[in-house]
Amino acid sequence: MTTLGTKELLKDWADINWKLVRKRIINLRQRIYRATGNRQWNNVLSLMKLMLHSYSNLLLSVIKVTLENQGKKTAGIDNQKVLTQISHFNQ
Repeated sequence: MTTLGTKELLKDWADINWKLVRKRIINLRQRIYRATGNRQWNNVLSLMKLMLHSYSNLLLSVIKVTLENQGKKTAGIDNQKVLTQISHFNQ
């Protein structure tokens, strides 16, 4: 099983350092923006690929879908709703 860049499997959402996750993604987005402005297309392509395979990007994507999405109150195929707040995410 792949862990997408983690050294060990996480047991709980509270174990995630959300500040570091956001910082990594913001940094990567800024690097893509600068490379695009400088017309460094090979670098842009490499950075975009890095973003797609980033564990931090995966974590933020899951948060967007489960907690920030307007459809979060709609039950899925398993009739489950995710309505718990992750207090550490908002720090």
